[in-house]
Amino acid sequence: MTNRRNLFRAAGALAGAAFIPAAHAASPKHPSGMNGVRTLKGGRIKRIEPFKRDLAPSLRLQAFAQQPYNHARIRHPMVRKSWLEKGHRAGGEGRESDPFVRVSWEKAAKLVAGELKRVRETYDPGAIWGGSYGWMRTSSVGNARNLLQRVLNLNGGNTTYTGDYSTGCAQVVLPYVIGSNGVYEQVTSWELINEKTELVVLWGADPTITNDIDWCTTIHENAGGLLALKARGVKVVAINPLKPDTAECFGDKAQGIAPRPGTDVAMMLGRTSRACASGSSPK
Repeated sequence: MTNRRNLFRAAGALAGAAFIPAAHAASPKHPSGMNGVRTLKGGRIKRIEPFKRDLAPSLRLQAFAQQPYNHARIRHPMVRKSWLEKGHRAGGEGRESDPFVRVSWEKAAKLVAGELKRVRETYDPGAIWGGSYGWMRTSSVGNARNLLQRVLNLNGGNTTYTGDYSTGCAQVVLPYVIGSNGVYEQVTSWELINEKTELVVLWGADPTITNDIDWCTTIHENAGGLLALKARGVKVVAINPLKPDTAECFGDKAQGIAPRPGTDVAMMLGRTSRACASGSSPK
């Protein structure tokens, strides 16, 4: 049983304090920029303590403490053996079987520079993909993706992407559908949701998991909102091939519907068709 599920199962005792005032978000002792206190031993991180006012501390904290020392971490420049020997002429040879060979930083920089020059001159800068979404950090100046694209722009440009994986194509499509970019505009407050909501539908969603993903340090305010809904006895319907943690947290107030993977769109269309035929919204 996870700490997060224990938290929700104890919601009845916490109902009166379900929402965290904004003033609690930071204090001189626990600034909002800290996710926890690092416990060091011999210069190594041994444990990360949760922020005291965090309603639902991340279960990943201790994993963060181990990441710098994990054996899977790439510590040196590595090049696939076939590509190192034959360059781009190796094609896909050895892509799934070749070992990776360690090279010096100078060698790695020379290989990358040579390929950028070759692709630009053989094709054009648009043949270079520079849209990596990974390696993010809260600093815009030191964001690795920004630095990558600045370098590629000096090389004549690159092909990147629009939008982000958090909202898929929604922020590109919605302006043509509803007239604005709805996904990043002001959302309904938890207070209003708690006051008005009678039914919560989780369609392929699992807020107790996805709310653990944040851009910077968080106190997981959404946990408080979900706690308040549970305390009120709000019904939850979870449409998901797997039963999400959020539904489990709501206990007997949650109903699970498990469609076959890939058939949820048909389910949406069926519900919409029924609603239109009856002249009312689906219940």
